[in-house]
Amino acid sequence: MSSDKHISIIINPYSGSGFSKRKYALLKRKLDEWKLNSKLHFIRKSNSPYEFIESELKTGSKLFVVIGGDGTVNSVAKSLLGKEAVLAIIPNGSGNGLARHLHISRNFSRSVSIIRSCKIAAIDYGVVNDHPFFCTSGVGFDAHVSHIFSKKRKRGFLTYLKVILAEFPGYKKEKYQISFEDKQFTVRAFLITMANASQFGNNAFISPAAKIDDGFLDLCIIRPFPVYYAPILGLEVLTKRITSSKLYNSARVTEVTIQRNGPGWAHIDGDPVFLPSKIKYKIVAKGLKVLVPEAK
Repeated sequence: MSSDKHISIIINPYSGSGFSKRKYALLKRKLDEWKLNSKLHFIRKSNSPYEFIESELKTGSKLFVVIGGDGTVNSVAKSLLGKEAVLAIIPNGSGNGLARHLHISRNFSRSVSIIRSCKIAAIDYGVVNDHPFFCTSGVGFDAHVSHIFSKKRKRGFLTYLKVILAEFPGYKKEKYQISFEDKQFTVRAFLITMANASQFGNNAFISPAAKIDDGFLDLCIIRPFPVYYAPILGLEVLTKRITSSKLYNSARVTEVTIQRNGPGWAHIDGDPVFLPSKIKYKIVAKGLKVLVPEAK
C-alpha cells in the first residue's frame, strides 16, 4: 500500500496467546519504516470494534487490518460488507482457519508484510440466519466445544484440545432434518459443518477441496462413531483424508436448511451463538475484498 494511504488496525489482545509487547514493538517499527499513516484500536471486553470501524470509514479509510483469530476477523469483516474497503488479516488466534486457507504466514513478522500487499482477492462469505461467516459455521460437537471453550480464561490450542478430550465421551448426538434443492433427509450427526474455507483451523481440514471464491458452501456431515474410532477420524481430518471416511458425506450447495429438535448452540467462525431450531444457510459470492500474499 502506498505511503499516503490511511490504514486502520484492530487488535484483539485476548486472541490466541495474546498480543505481546514484542509484537506491538515490531508492528510499530514496521509501520514507521514503511511511513504508513495508521490508527490502532484495541478490542476490550466492553469495547467492540464497530464504532471505531464506522468512524474510520467516515474518514475515508480503505484498508482495515485485523490482528486476532477467526472470531475477531468475523467481527471486523462483517462491518466491511458492502463497503469500498479491503480487509488484511494478521493471524494471532487459536485456529486461524481463514488465514491458513489464504496462505497467510502465521509467523507474526512475516504476516505483518501483508499490509504492503497490492494483491486484492474477492472472496465468498456465508450467511446463517442473517449472521455472516467467512470460514466455517456449524452445529453439533464443534459448536458444543466452541461454547465450552468460550468460557475458559486461558485460550490457545492446548486449551481447545483439553475441552475436546473432556467433552467427547459424554456428548449426545442429535438428529437433524436437512433440506436443499429438491433433496430432504434426516440424519443423526456428530457434527454438521458449512464450509466456505477448507478447514476449522490448526490444519484440521473438514472440506479439503473447498474453494473460497466458487459461489458454493460445502455441506459436511460426520455421523456418530464409537470412541475407539476417534483417533482415526482425527488423523483423517489432519491429513486431508476425511472425504474418504465411511462416516463422512458432503454436498456443494448455495442454500440449505437444517432443522433440529429445539434451539441450541451453533458456531460462527469458531465463536458460539445460540440459534433457533430452524437454521438457514446461504452463500454470497465474492462479497468481501481481502489482501492475499503475492504469488512466489
